[in-house]
Amino acid sequence: MPIWTWLFDSPASTLTTFPRSKVCSFVDSTTRKSLNYNTVAEFSTYASTVLSRHHGLQPGETVCFFSHNTIWYPVAMFAALRSGGVISGASPSYTEDEMTFALKTVNAKYIFTVPGSVEIAVAAAARAGIPKDKIFLLEGMRAGYKTLKELVEVGRREQTQMPAFDLGGRDSGEVCAYLSFSSGTTGLPKAVMISHRNMIAQLIQVASEKASDVDKLIAALPFFHIVGLAFSLHLPIVQNCDLVLMRAFTFPSFLATIETFRIPEVTLAPPILLRLTRDPSVRSYDLSCVRRWHTGAAPLSRDLIRELARRFPEAGIKHGYGLTENCGGVTVTPVTGYGYENAHTVGKLLRSTSVRIVGERGQDLGPYRQGEIWCKGPQVTMGYLNASDATKNTFMEDGWLRTGDLGCMDEEGTLTITGRIKDLVKVKGISVSPAEIEELLMDHSAVEECAVVGVPDAVSGEAPRAFVVLKEEARARGETSVDEVGRQLVRMVREKKYRPKWLRGGVVFLEELPRNPSGKILRRVLVAMGDLAVVVEPEAQFEEERKGSGNELDRKNSMRAGWFGQEKAKL
Repeated sequence: MPIWTWLFDSPASTLTTFPRSKVCSFVDSTTRKSLNYNTVAEFSTYASTVLSRHHGLQPGETVCFFSHNTIWYPVAMFAALRSGGVISGASPSYTEDEMTFALKTVNAKYIFTVPGSVEIAVAAAARAGIPKDKIFLLEGMRAGYKTLKELVEVGRREQTQMPAFDLGGRDSGEVCAYLSFSSGTTGLPKAVMISHRNMIAQLIQVASEKASDVDKLIAALPFFHIVGLAFSLHLPIVQNCDLVLMRAFTFPSFLATIETFRIPEVTLAPPILLRLTRDPSVRSYDLSCVRRWHTGAAPLSRDLIRELARRFPEAGIKHGYGLTENCGGVTVTPVTGYGYENAHTVGKLLRSTSVRIVGERGQDLGPYRQGEIWCKGPQVTMGYLNASDATKNTFMEDGWLRTGDLGCMDEEGTLTITGRIKDLVKVKGISVSPAEIEELLMDHSAVEECAVVGVPDAVSGEAPRAFVVLKEEARARGETSVDEVGRQLVRMVREKKYRPKWLRGGVVFLEELPRNPSGKILRRVLVAMGDLAVVVEPEAQFEEERKGSGNELDRKNSMRAGWFGQEKAKL
């Protein structure tokens, strides 16, 4: 069945199983205004009727959402879904060019936006061939534009409501409901086609892992991202818990929202976890309500886990792993495993999900052997829109999805993420894992965070280069200290890793690492910086390099090195 029917009008629906007085709500953390899920269903029905009858929305047409988080976002989204529309979210920070690209890529026919984004929306719509009368406001008012509230009121006065979209005998796994852009960490983002079945399956899988103390969730991540789409706009309805949304993220408002609404499970990106351990302002807020920090997108360093355990001893970590191409979730930490001792892993497989760890030659690898993660399950999506080559390279004909991520599993089926294949640095044909070097660099007392990428090298093909953000106290000591830290980092890697892993590309110090909205480091941006930012040039430090086969550490490591530069992933 379609997602709207399953959520709001089926025997499994929260609206069916709970009395109206017990049904939870979308809540605006700033204004305190709310819409319970019954009201969302009613308003989306009215708006759906008007969109179809008066504005011509046809099943299969794409409706783009260009807005910050608001309680009216789900009303319009579910209205479009009820009419058979396809939902595509866009970042409210997009420029006109970026928005034009998004609209053209998904062939959008309608736009929902907010007053502050109208100018860019109109300009991009004109370039994409979308008439002005197909642009609606989710909230607020602007002369010449219809608002969602107007659609709702007109629909309320209709004598009858349009019936909800029906699949017409088609398989729910073959009908696209959402076009969600991939992260774009390695190039232009692609539109991932998510079916009705994909979303329903994912929600059932994740809802079954709910802890008993979760009565409300926080939406600090944007709705246009797969995490916001699946786990903020849909999952709270399935679990019947309140969703407290932030219109825009600031660290103080984030902390205040947790404190005010007493959020027990907080979903956040790894960079915000790091800030929780570093920012002294955190002590000004009462976060004793937090039972666990729910994160994903990147592995957590040992140093960060230790610091979280020290700062928040009564809490724990719920880690998950997934990507847009599998609707957001493959694994999650089980309810019994929230202790910090498990925080370096990303949990166990969701129901009806399989994973393979695949080596260079396509062979399945055993426990603790590092390889590419392949996954299979009902949440694996339909492929990329109008990108047949990319789809063929990622989505296998037998249902397996090649994630491009590196990881390993233990004997009990717990998954650990160690990096990405595209991030591997090829040094004289040997694959070097940035994550391994990054973990070592994080042991330095002055390092706040870091990323290692490969840069062109005339001798080796590529050479590892470290981009480092220093802790505030280290930056305060000045340039001399910074240069010394760089030399120390180069020596540290040279002393503890074998030759291909040495930082021949240098060390670069930045104020912050470039990231996408979900917190993933944009390594392509780092590579594009070229040599302009290198402040520690290590080449002179390698002039006395031993000739021949090298030292004992070199020999041992070179014998062990395989496809990924190591025999076993270090847990």
